[in-house]
Amino acid sequence: MQPYVCTVRSGLVAIDFFSSKNLLHIFSRSKYSLFIPEFSCMRDSPDGRSRLVYTEGNARTLQYSPYKVAVSFPWSEMRDGETILYLAYPLMERQRQERGYLTAHAAAFSLGDAAYLLLGKEGAGKTSTVIDMCQRFGAKLIANDLCIIGWRKRAFPVVQGGTKFFFLRRESAKRTLPVLLKYFKQKSDEDPWLEKAILCPKEMGIEIETRELQVSGVFLVHVDETKRALFSRRIDNLTTRLYLNENFSRYIRTTSTTMLGGDRYELLGYVPPLDTRQFYQWRQALIGHLFNVQGIRYVSGSLSLVVQEIQRLCSATDL
Repeated sequence: MQPYVCTVRSGLVAIDFFSSKNLLHIFSRSKYSLFIPEFSCMRDSPDGRSRLVYTEGNARTLQYSPYKVAVSFPWSEMRDGETILYLAYPLMERQRQERGYLTAHAAAFSLGDAAYLLLGKEGAGKTSTVIDMCQRFGAKLIANDLCIIGWRKRAFPVVQGGTKFFFLRRESAKRTLPVLLKYFKQKSDEDPWLEKAILCPKEMGIEIETRELQVSGVFLVHVDETKRALFSRRIDNLTTRLYLNENFSRYIRTTSTTMLGGDRYELLGYVPPLDTRQFYQWRQALIGHLFNVQGIRYVSGSLSLVVQEIQRLCSATDL
């Protein structure tokens, strides 16, 4: 067994890391820790529940069990620890789902004591919407990109937290929030759809919400600046149900987690699903609750119209 190095926490869950490398120092100074919801790293007493053991060597092996990852690869292929940290996420997600929480690709904000969830596929405008809600109406940011949602044994879902930065495309800023173009390079030959910038909420004057709050509204957003009219109604169809099933299971099924290493992010090893029938059943119950009890509202139009409609609905009693 390699010596204990550090414990990484993500919300309520924790993973112990064992390695001859000083992973505490590496994780603490790395930018990729931004992509772990509610990330913290410390050298304290081991949590003891789940662990990742890294051995530097040429064996090139990767082994998963529900509570342990054992990885042996040359350090030169571990992207200065980035690969090692990401390999622990399936174990974090298994712990989360055991507790009745899950990681979703979503954004969330708070108004008063209520949380509101923004759903939509990549490029739908979730980030632009949550930024505008915060800057125009004083909402607080709970999560952007990755959002931790809980429900088990509660009347309504809650949002526990999530990643707290904005990963914004130049093309999206140009179309919807041109004031944010100042955060991009003045001159760039990069395709504006591919060029992204990491924006910090604090430097944008956006407050952070740290409380776990009950979800009072769920919106499926589609920002389209070519639309002159607003479209807003409750939605429940096969496409949306399949989208939620994929979204809520992607981190336990590891469809968003692979072992990438080297300078070119080569695929290095197989990461198995850590899902169970019990996890599946409660995710389906949550999806049913969101549609049948909570209600999901589809809001589409220009950013200004979408944000105004969401603010109006947040102020109303019936979404």
